[in-house]
Amino acid sequence: MVSASTTPIDQFQVTLSDVEELKTDNCSLRKPQAVIVHYTAGGDKSSQDWLTTGPVSANYLVKGDATIAQIVPDGKRAWHSGRASWRGFPDLNSVSLGVEITGYGYKGPHVPEDVDLSQCVVIPGSDHSWFPFPEEQFQSVSKLLLDFRDRWKIKPPLFVGHSDVAPGRKVDPGPLFPWERLHKEFGIGAWPDLEKDLQHIEMPSAEKELKWTQLRLRDYGYDCPLTGVLEGGTTSAIQAFQMHFRPKLIDGKSDAETRLILAHLVDQYHYED
Repeated sequence: MVSASTTPIDQFQVTLSDVEELKTDNCSLRKPQAVIVHYTAGGDKSSQDWLTTGPVSANYLVKGDATIAQIVPDGKRAWHSGRASWRGFPDLNSVSLGVEITGYGYKGPHVPEDVDLSQCVVIPGSDHSWFPFPEEQFQSVSKLLLDFRDRWKIKPPLFVGHSDVAPGRKVDPGPLFPWERLHKEFGIGAWPDLEKDLQHIEMPSAEKELKWTQLRLRDYGYDCPLTGVLEGGTTSAIQAFQMHFRPKLIDGKSDAETRLILAHLVDQYHYED
């Protein structure tokens, strides 16, 4: 199979000489249905070069000074999610908008020596020390995602991070990305309302806790194994979930708090589709 990065555009066009060509106005570019948030793991210049001349791209880049650049039009397919899946759909680039945020993510060898590391935050259960997102960047990202929500009518569970759609392979935008603030201040994305009574979901018995967690992660959208045992794929899916919805502890374990948050999310959002 020819990869997307090497496929000539004329391979998507009919070349048979006996095909009649008709015209209609009843068509449009494809409508984005999801948003995937990333960080670039670099500074402004390296990020812009990587997204415009490298093997990947994104629809938007939010720079370190909070300015926003559009790289790929909304109706076109940018190459940002790679090998990923959400709600059972594997080709997320074809239906999503990719938003890259300039930033290094976490302290590591990829960070230049002159970068200030004093603001990095240690998260229990994580091997990394994470860079927070500056307020100005958060406000720009919020405005951009609010526009997507209103213009493209994107549903709350379809605002996700790269780590959500590629557990174990990607960790961006990381546990310090303010998903809760996005929801509570701007009405963007999903967030559990733990004060509500569960309408559709029953909490599991002790002997079925892990299999229940795997099933509910699948219900919500994560690509999680259904093995009934705690192995690598399940741990990665739980950690991705915790980075998004319970970032104070991302240990990959199906504890009571994680299960409660998961139950409310599935109860609120899975049954409305």
